[in-house]
Amino acid sequence: MNDCFYVFLDVDGVLNKESDWKIKYSVDEDCVRILGEIRRYALKSYKEVRVVLTSTWRAGLARDGSSLDTRQLQSLERCLDKEDIKIYGSTPVSGKPRQEEIEYYIKRNRVEHYLVLDDDPHLFPDPKSINLYIPDYRLGLTRIDGKKICDIIKNGEKRRG
Repeated sequence: MNDCFYVFLDVDGVLNKESDWKIKYSVDEDCVRILGEIRRYALKSYKEVRVVLTSTWRAGLARDGSSLDTRQLQSLERCLDKEDIKIYGSTPVSGKPRQEEIEYYIKRNRVEHYLVLDDDPHLFPDPKSINLYIPDYRLGLTRIDGKKICDIIKNGEKRRG
């Protein structure tokens, strides 16, 4: 059994869907439940699953750059808590492309096994060099995504970069 599996997590478009952005910035409990299923599946092969926030939410910002209020951040924590998911840390806020921030975190922390969940391919200039899974932002994380991600974990994600 391997020690640790990292999930680099974006929020908007992964843990919520596009329709959630128009009403209020929130998380979708169904999307979070699917993340919980992925976490439980990964624990069959790894001693620990660490979730690292890569989203603009890590800096208290919504997708459009507006400020999140404490209720929105608390909503995220409450939903994650229901699935026994804790935020282990976050990538640095550097102004560089998200891919570079994740790669820096991976190198600095000697991460060997990981998957990046993000809905925006434009934030990844070289997506083939990183273990990236892109759900449809209009739907957020779905059961089909969950099954595909579990298959990726089962078959052993490739460490790249």
